Amino acid sequence: GNGRCNLSNRHASPVHYHGADPDFCRPALEAFPVAETLRFFHQLGLVTVEEPDGKLYPRSNTANSVLDVLRLSLEELGAELITDARVAAVRHSRGRFILALSGQEELTARRVVLATGGKAGGPLNLPGGSYRLAEGLGHGLTRLNPGLVGFCCPEEKIKELGLKGLNGLRVSCR
Repeated sequence: GNGRCNLSNRHASPVHYHGADPDFCRPALEAFPVAETLRFFHQLGLVTVEEPDGKLYPRSNTANSVLDVLRLSLEELGAELITDARVAAVRHSRGRFILALSGQEELTARRVVLATGGKAGGPLNLPGGSYRLAEGLGHGLTRLNPGLVGFCCPEEKIKELGLKGLNGLRVSCR
């Protein structure tokens, strides 16, 4: 969401997913529908807005607002927050996850959320990046294609269009 944190989309449905098994998203969408996503964030105190195309964002238009309410909620629940730590490997043993950090330290957890982002996310998602952690837990990967791509344009063309730059510009195309 260009740093705004696209929380969901009012029109989320399997028809908008592609690949070998477009229905793979159905269980997640049914277990946590858009209305439930909004209820969750509203209960945390996040005010949201809906754009005409159904995309849902924090009213502040910044991803930091989402991060702040999630962190505050975790603190209130007594969770230990560890930042600036690179996970080198994850394994599952006896109902627990063991996370090996790059500095030889290990952490254990009952649950782990592996949020890798997509191929457009850059270096973390290249071979040897965070997708490797999913593979280490037994998940397979299909052929990856970025859903977002960089666009280069000569500076004089940008000026001809009356734009200062292309940052934050989103264009739906084929």
